[in-house]
Amino acid sequence: MDTRTEAGENVSVRFTGLLAHWFENVIQDNILFGMDEITVDGYFLPTVQRPAGRDHSLRFSRLLRHRELRERMEREHIRVFVIDSSLGLCGFVLAQEVELQCP
Repeated sequence: MDTRTEAGENVSVRFTGLLAHWFENVIQDNILFGMDEITVDGYFLPTVQRPAGRDHSLRFSRLLRHRELRERMEREHIRVFVIDSSLGLCGFVLAQEVELQCP
């Protein structure tokens, strides 16, 4: 994912060991607020206990049951990265690693 800082510096966000991702509100000029890593346990919290009422895990659970997904995430050391925005794109990425590259 390529983006720019407020100062105009290019930053590439590279995920490796990608298991899944889900984004909504994708527009041409997204304004990202930030990216946070949450725990696997936090990913599986019910909606009422999750900040901002989000339950991203339900979107992917249709393909794998929660238990199978959790076991796979633990076995493959999958981490959960939540992306929030001020405008546009938000969602999550399930991957082993994330790297920021500033040319």
